[in-house]
Amino acid sequence: MNVTTIVGAAIKAATVLLGVSIGKITIIPVLIVALMYFNYDLMDPENHPRVTKELKKSYDFIVIGGGSAGNVIVNRLTENPEWNVLLLEAGGHETEITDVPILSLYLHKSKVDWKYRTQPQSTACQAMVDHRCSWTRGKCSISLPIGFGESEAPFLVSPVLTLMSSIMTATTSLEQNSGISWLPFF
Repeated sequence: MNVTTIVGAAIKAATVLLGVSIGKITIIPVLIVALMYFNYDLMDPENHPRVTKELKKSYDFIVIGGGSAGNVIVNRLTENPEWNVLLLEAGGHETEITDVPILSLYLHKSKVDWKYRTQPQSTACQAMVDHRCSWTRGKCSISLPIGFGESEAPFLVSPVLTLMSSIMTATTSLEQNSGISWLPFF
């Protein structure tokens, strides 16, 4: 199935959904959205992570989890070409929703969520089944302002506040302690 066939099918579906008497001006935004989606899904090299089928017999380092710190650690370790590094990640392929911060609310109870629930609460989660809230955690490294995996909830407010807090903490630490040394990446 080629891109032209897919775009044609998308236009036909949009025509059916929007009604038969569709104007040329109405079809243009639908066509643009369809082209953007299929371009993203089919041709974006970052959309499909490289999966190794052949594993080595031994590794110098095995990092479990590509969350907030896992990917950074692996990146730093692989700077030494002599080291063999294996990253184990539980999550599957990302979707276009994981790349758009405001759409992260749609990831709640999805295939990229571990679907954890809190313990029963006496003063919170009163409208929830068994008074237990959902505790959303990501299975894949999701591209939000600071990126999160297992360690942060996929809501736009949390990463932004965490980023602001981290910047303020780092600035305060630098001002108070001149003996701190930083790696060149930070």
